[in-house]
Amino acid sequence: MAAELSDHYFLLNELGTEKKAVSETGEFASVEKNSFYYRFSELMADATDELEKALEMFKQEAQGNRRMDLLSAMGLNMAIYKIGLELLMRRNPQVRDLANTIRENSLAKLKAHEAWEKELLATEGREEVVRRMKNGEGPIHQYTPEELDRDVQFTKAQVDAGILKPSDLQQAIEVREAEGYYQWRKERDRKNEEEDIKNYAVYDPSDVGRIIQNATMLNERTYGKEYAERRREILTELASIAATQKSTSSQQENTID
Repeated sequence: MAAELSDHYFLLNELGTEKKAVSETGEFASVEKNSFYYRFSELMADATDELEKALEMFKQEAQGNRRMDLLSAMGLNMAIYKIGLELLMRRNPQVRDLANTIRENSLAKLKAHEAWEKELLATEGREEVVRRMKNGEGPIHQYTPEELDRDVQFTKAQVDAGILKPSDLQQAIEVREAEGYYQWRKERDRKNEEEDIKNYAVYDPSDVGRIIQNATMLNERTYGKEYAERRREILTELASIAATQKSTSSQQENTID
């Protein structure tokens, strides 16, 4: 189940759930303040001027080192994000309130989901737990309108501050309209699959079978066998329609010539 909960654990991490190292005297232990420190530490106790200097330093490092490996670049960008978010929350306490509420709700959702999963595991077995999770059941897949509004507000505040991109806000709005991340992702995947099939049927028909097979495998892994089979039938039909339309179009062009 760990993979199914990854989005929520990531959210809790980016809101700063890890604690600073504390010495036996109760004081903050001395920690080298590199990008790793800023990624995995609470930053509320750090001085604002230190955070601002670190943010500028990491931004320059990100711009100046184009040959950085992927993991190092991801770590550096996360440190930049964490510092930028902490500075934003200091300038605007309402954003911190939003972050705290989102974190508390996520923790409660995870706790409720673990209880749901444990009870279902005991009564119906692991296969049923997996099937229902793929079907979008369980507390982590359920959202209230207030939660979705809050996510949009939180994302908008970060976009306005230049921390996130406008595309992040667009996604948050789309997730709200879809009534949840699971629902949004499922619809996104459906649209992408159908667009790929139409394009391959026209420009590279020899690859259509492989594309449908890959989509079926991915859907079964993500959304379950029954859904994957339904999608396979739909994609096969779409490919046939696209191929027929291409053939008709070619015949008409030859007639005109």
